[in-house]
Amino acid sequence: MIKVNKLFRWLSIKSKLIIAFVGLSILPIIVLSIYSIISTTRKMDDTAIRDLNHDLTLIQENTANLLANIGQDLQLIQNTLLTPQVKASLGKQDEHLNENLSGILNNELLSFVNTKKIYFQIKILDNSAIEKARVESQLPYGINNNYKIVPKKNLKQVPQLYYLLLAKNMPEGNITIAPAELRSPDNKLVPVVSFVMPVFNNDKETGILIADVFVRNLFKTLQTYKSLTPDEKVILVSGDGHYLYHSDKKNDWNKLLAAKDSVNLKNDYPEVAEELLSDKKGVVTDKTKDIIIHTPLFYNYPPGHHINVEYKFAIPLYLFAAIPKSVILTTIHRYEITFSGIVLLFLLISIALSLLATRHFTSSLSTLSKGAETITRGNYNYRVKIETRDELENLADQFNLMAKSLGEHETEIQQYKTHLEEMVNSRTKELLNEKSKLQTILDNVPSAFLVLDRDLNIQTASEAIKKITGYHLDSLLGKNCGNVFDKKGFCEKCICRNAISTNRIQTTVNRKIDENNRERYIEHIAIPINKDGKVNFVLSVITDITKRKQLENFLIKTERLAATGEIAAYVAHEFRNSLTSIKMILQLITESKNLSRSEKKSLGVALNSIGEMEDIVSRLLNFANPGPLNFQETGLDKIIEESINFVQLNLKNTGIKITKHIYTAMPVLFMDIAHFKEAFINILFNAIHSIEEKSNHYKELNKETVNEIEISVSKIILNDTLRDYKIESSIKYSDSASVNRDDYEINLQSGTECLLLQIADTGIGIDEEILSRIFDPFFTTKINGTGLGLPMVKRTINSHGGIINVESKKWIGTRFKIYIPLTFKQNTVPSYI
Repeated sequence: MIKVNKLFRWLSIKSKLIIAFVGLSILPIIVLSIYSIISTTRKMDDTAIRDLNHDLTLIQENTANLLANIGQDLQLIQNTLLTPQVKASLGKQDEHLNENLSGILNNELLSFVNTKKIYFQIKILDNSAIEKARVESQLPYGINNNYKIVPKKNLKQVPQLYYLLLAKNMPEGNITIAPAELRSPDNKLVPVVSFVMPVFNNDKETGILIADVFVRNLFKTLQTYKSLTPDEKVILVSGDGHYLYHSDKKNDWNKLLAAKDSVNLKNDYPEVAEELLSDKKGVVTDKTKDIIIHTPLFYNYPPGHHINVEYKFAIPLYLFAAIPKSVILTTIHRYEITFSGIVLLFLLISIALSLLATRHFTSSLSTLSKGAETITRGNYNYRVKIETRDELENLADQFNLMAKSLGEHETEIQQYKTHLEEMVNSRTKELLNEKSKLQTILDNVPSAFLVLDRDLNIQTASEAIKKITGYHLDSLLGKNCGNVFDKKGFCEKCICRNAISTNRIQTTVNRKIDENNRERYIEHIAIPINKDGKVNFVLSVITDITKRKQLENFLIKTERLAATGEIAAYVAHEFRNSLTSIKMILQLITESKNLSRSEKKSLGVALNSIGEMEDIVSRLLNFANPGPLNFQETGLDKIIEESINFVQLNLKNTGIKITKHIYTAMPVLFMDIAHFKEAFINILFNAIHSIEEKSNHYKELNKETVNEIEISVSKIILNDTLRDYKIESSIKYSDSASVNRDDYEINLQSGTECLLLQIADTGIGIDEEILSRIFDPFFTTKINGTGLGLPMVKRTINSHGGIINVESKKWIGTRFKIYIPLTFKQNTVPSYI
């Protein structure tokens, strides 16, 4: 069943009632009238088709009979008048055609046309389309024709290519027709239809026979038997759609306008042109504005019919009759107009009656609607008043009772609402206080807390997550933990997933390198949160333990270095005593006069070796027991200049070039000149040895090298914070019970003004695997090295509050960067070294 309310939900009750009244009033009239119109239209169509078919049949028989007679005439002329001798002469194009034979032919043609009276001309052409004989009427309209033979001198001696093209490749016995306009003897245009037949002699085409029929004879035949209105059209077309006759496209009997008109059947009836040019008789009632009966001109007549066709037309001919549908349906249109007026009158009457009937009903509904709107706005004391003494008045009474009940319930609800709001506000305030306390605690804990669901989606997180991971809290909520942290390699493995699967606490420590190429250690703890025996959430605790890890490594290294220092000091002390005894004995032996020259030389070598060993022992004791610092004001450029002058003696014949780029406005610093100069010279000697090692290697390979040491000093402001650990604190404070972080760590904050001293060489470079160990005491790659040079350099730089970094690539070179803060004072570091 159709639900009207769903189909017309936008209509009001009043509109629906009006539609119902109007529909019941006029729908029967509309249905009955439509049926009458359709029935009458069908009958008129059938009558028109029957009359058109009758007319077309008569016109077809007469027209076909006319054309058949003309065809028989041409066949008669070719078979009887054109003797084989004439045909042979035409084929030979004999210019000296027998005059007697020509006269006989013209006389016979003249006798033939005088008996027919429908031809304007009959002419014979040879096989090159040159005129050989012609008989023509002397009057242009074919009335009381007076035919004459055209003298030979007046015959056209040029090829008539139009007829040659028409007759070309036509089989014997075939005829083609075409409309034309010819000149009469008095130089007037004569509309004709040309019938063209090729002349054959012994299966060979020798000429062309042409009969030009007055077009009035064809028109007269086609214009008969029109039983309908003058609007009925009769049309004769060729197989390619060109009109040979069109009753609407002529003005009088003397003009073949259809032949001249550029419009053809395919232009006038494009939708049905193929159907009209078919070989079957039929009716067309759709797709066009006309009703059309069509048929081939030479239809398949039954045996014994009076039309006998013994020849063939080269092009098919089609005949059809048509009448405009508008002419037939004129009466229907008038009836439709009358019916529309009646329907409109009934419609107006129905609407007026329906408005009168629904007014009483809808006014009561409007009053109820207004009351509902008033109560909706909260005025429950409003009452509607309807006095109709029917169901609507009862509905209004019930509506007023409902309003009274709603008012009472609203009062109760308001009381409950006030009490509930007080309770909610109190509880909300308590929860906010608790949440604020908890959030404050979580945000101030250095560790970051994340709560993940079973799919590892981040539900909440503490403020510390931004400091540890670099992600803002708002950008993490709702996202998958793996998709966020795994992209930057923050997690090597997912322990949260393991915690969910095993229902156990999982812990791991990940080592990573941040964007500043600094080493960081991140501790992850995944704690499963159970509910009803099932893990629903995971609490992930993330802590940056980099400083703790560095301190652990530092303390381990400190203990190892302290033990090594104590052993080294003990061994050096005992070793020095033994070396002193050996040295004294060797010196006494060298004073003997009984020694040969080779023995004295050997003793000298031994004493030099003992001297070198004493130097190593002294350096070892100095490193294990550093002496006091002697700070004084000086310029860094002065120390650099003196150090370069000291190493210049070792650069002779080496090809090593030292270049300088020194900051011009060099500030005064508090520095230990001797120790800093010693450290700077140590770096220069390392650079020289590295360049020489690379140069020697390249000489073996016959390669050239650039041997250069570049020294530069610039004043900078740090963009990032730099941190380092002191070597001296690992010895001095290794056995102390309480050690302050400032005692073992140097921290240059971002924004600190510093002097940046850089020493870059083009030497052999340092392997990446050992680059992090070059400042470790006693670590060396040299055969005769002690591993104390660069540690002493680092301790000197750290003692000045500075930091030393190194960058190196194998076979390219090494660059030392020394950062010395301009704010450094003597009392900021221990006074020893």
